[in-house]
Amino acid sequence: MQNPFLGKLVEVGEDGTITIPKFMLEFAGIELPTTVEVLGTLGGVVINQTEHRCTACSRNIKTHDWEGTRICEDCYTKITTLRWGETAEDKAVREEMEARIRREEAELEYLERVRLRKIARMYGADERLEYVEMVNGMMRSRDLRTWLIEEANIPKDVVDGAEVTDVE
Repeated sequence: MQNPFLGKLVEVGEDGTITIPKFMLEFAGIELPTTVEVLGTLGGVVINQTEHRCTACSRNIKTHDWEGTRICEDCYTKITTLRWGETAEDKAVREEMEARIRREEAELEYLERVRLRKIARMYGADERLEYVEMVNGMMRSRDLRTWLIEEANIPKDVVDGAEVTDVE
């Protein structure tokens, strides 16, 4: 490989095109294919890699050529509702997995609330809890846990570790 510091003589075509050797572009960190900025100076020409600005949001960020427009992955997702390189089938699978995770999280939250309500019933705090929730709305399990410890004075180790069986 030639030394890129030594330079190289190249022809300038009739139409003004200049062919730059690939090893010089690679040495300069210019990835192909790309757009470069050509600046004319007194006695020379300077070639710079352009900053890629997203056409949609104008951020200087990694962009892709999408139907002749430079666009970043975030804007592509907002416009198409697909992630870059994702097919419609990939999107359907991703959305199904996200929905399944949300359902499982909701089910775990429900089961934890049931467990904490059984503890409240075991310690006779269920009527006070019903009143508090009637006034303030239903509590999430973490808030219910805090209420049982702080307001109903149920020991923390009971609330955190109790395996509850059905309480009548």
